[in-house]
Order: sequence, then structure tokens, then C-alpha cells
Amino acid sequence: GRAINLAIDSLADVISEIRREILDVDMRRASPLRLQLEDALIPILLPSDAQLDLRIDAPDLIDEVSRHVRAVCIEGTSNAVRHGKASMVSIAVVLADKVLTVLISDDGIGLPDATQSRNGLQNMRDRAESLGGKMEITSMKNQGTTIEWTIPCTGWCA
Repeated sequence: GRAINLAIDSLADVISEIRREILDVDMRRASPLRLQLEDALIPILLPSDAQLDLRIDAPDLIDEVSRHVRAVCIEGTSNAVRHGKASMVSIAVVLADKVLTVLISDDGIGLPDATQSRNGLQNMRDRAESLGGKMEITSMKNQGTTIEWTIPCTGWCA
């Protein structure tokens, strides 16, 4: 118990320090969504040493949309690291022309054809469709995977 608690405290300190450095580099980038995604994704990435490139170019999203984006990023990152053996995961969340796009790409081993409809991916697709959007997956053996998750802005964005 005590060793685990010390490790957890130490990890929390490291995450806080990383966050402080990120905030110092560019306050403007420290959107609530960025902090939520870092909190959710860092624990997924840490065990594998995978790197995260996170770009957010979207104003503050309403909670319902943020929840979907967070779930999609968690699932996509988890798949990239656990199944795809990726060492780099890039995520861009961009709102442009009244369409919100979440682009998740990795440098992993790619998706076997049979996994295109695996539960996690199907959940991601269902989330997009429930919001009037869609999800496309591009994957090549040993050349990584890219997921493009898009939803239209239907009254929730400026």
C-alpha cells in the first residue's frame, strides 16, 4: 500500500510539473479540453512511453460534446498504444466551417482488417453518428492508423 501511494503521489507531482511547463510555454493553449484530455490520456501513454502531440483549435465546447471528444480520444489512444504498439499518437481537435473534427493518428503497426468493427471502434462510430457525424479509419500495415471523427455543429457552436 505505502509504496503504491508514494508512486501515485510521485506520478501526480510529475504530471503537475509537466502541466506547469506546458502552461508556461503557452497559456493560450491551456483550454479546459486540453487539461481534460491530458488528465485522461497521460495515464494511458505513460506505461508504454508513447509520446502525445495534442493540438486543440476549438473554442470551449459544451459538456456533451466534450464528453464525446474525450471518450473518442481515450479509445483511440488506448487502441494505438495497446493494440497498435504506437510510439507516437497525434491528436488534433479542430472546429472549422461548422464541423468539429477529431483526428487521431499513430505510427503503430496498423489495424488488422477484422478489427474495423471491434467494440471500441464501433462505440466511437456510434458516438459520431448519434451526433449526425461520421468516422473514417485509414490504416496500413506497419504504417499506422488514422481515425477521422467528425460531427456537424448543430447549434452548440458560435
